[in-house]
Amino acid sequence: MVRGLKLAGIGFLLAGGLFGGLFAAPRVHGEPFRWAPFPYLESEYDLRVYRDSDDFSRARAHFIHGDYGLAELYYLRAVEATSQNSAAWAGLAASYDRIGRYDLAARAYRKAYRLGGTRYVLLNNQGYGRMLRGDRRGALRLLYEAQYLAPGDPTIANNIAIAGEGQAYFWNGH
Repeated sequence: MVRGLKLAGIGFLLAGGLFGGLFAAPRVHGEPFRWAPFPYLESEYDLRVYRDSDDFSRARAHFIHGDYGLAELYYLRAVEATSQNSAAWAGLAASYDRIGRYDLAARAYRKAYRLGGTRYVLLNNQGYGRMLRGDRRGALRLLYEAQYLAPGDPTIANNIAIAGEGQAYFWNGH
């Protein structure tokens, strides 16, 4: 009986440690701890984001893996299904940037801004899109705005470093 209780207690501690790690958001050095139930989702979007959408999940997975054409297809399906999903509009805009459809990206960014307001993820993505176009000045302006809203974000800092150094990849039109 006592042995069974000890094993149950050890199992409870292990389960708590495993599941507790799943629900803790990654931290930047010096940033206070912030509990996030789904750290793999963008925390700057409120929890009414349609994360149950298969199209949105597939789009995000394809984008992460560099399949920007497929990401564009699934993000487009997600915004057609639920046109109020600002995260899907932002993903669609970033996908358009990556496949070189800058005219469509500009329209998708405008829609994302209307739905979700000015957010550092949008500014960062739009700044990166400006780098892809070769607009260094515009990219830095947007990236510094994003950094003002999220001072400790390493992605924004890396993008500023790329734009500041003027790496040839972006400025040669590749």
